[in-house]
Amino acid sequence: MAVLPISRVDAGKYTLNFQARKKTEDNIGEGSSNKSPSAGKMVTVPVAVLMALATTSLNAKAPASNEFNQNIDQTELLAYASPSEIGASSSASAKSKDYYKYLNNVKNAGRLIKAVEVPGKREDYTMLFLREKAKDKNYTDCCNKIVMLAHDYTSLDEDGNFQRVPEVTKLIYHNIGATEYCGAVVEKTSKVDDELMTMIYEIRLPDDAANEIIHLIANNTDYVNLTKIKFEETNEPQLMMPKVF
Repeated sequence: MAVLPISRVDAGKYTLNFQARKKTEDNIGEGSSNKSPSAGKMVTVPVAVLMALATTSLNAKAPASNEFNQNIDQTELLAYASPSEIGASSSASAKSKDYYKYLNNVKNAGRLIKAVEVPGKREDYTMLFLREKAKDKNYTDCCNKIVMLAHDYTSLDEDGNFQRVPEVTKLIYHNIGATEYCGAVVEKTSKVDDELMTMIYEIRLPDDAANEIIHLIANNTDYVNLTKIKFEETNEPQLMMPKVF
């Protein structure tokens, strides 16, 4: 199997093992050299370590900026405010114009670290690892968040409200034996009838995408994890039920 079972070690600790079937990551533009040290190979990380690391941030030398913790992503706002320099080709007709606008803006802003394709039964995504600002040689390179950019992404809904790109907040390991897998829990905030509503739902990940997040929260990358992504293990075979609040 591509996803190997969790094996028990001493003191009741567990080790999470994933082996990607094949390398499917799509490193777009800058960040193509930021490959995980063991990309495409088995990832072995103690679950207890993942759970601890996923709730803390390292003391990286990150840029000091008043914009560092802004709630509104200025690059996302540009996704519908500026023209796209990348047009959808016939070979990528399933991807919307707004998809290319968003991707073009984070790339031109120097924020894109890497992109990994996440195919799904109902919807396809590109998982983007983003830094807060363009890489600066005077500071440690950091990943501030991971977003799931749907191939059919539209920046505005039918009422003209701006649509945020869902952000990954948690990695869930479904420990269900031979068919085990990982899912990414995302949060998407939208405006409905002049009120902000947040939907939380889970997206099933292919092995290579799961490995990339595991590498990040285990600090096994060339960039420091400054995300707040948490790790959770469950015996539930189904994806979590969506929540709206």
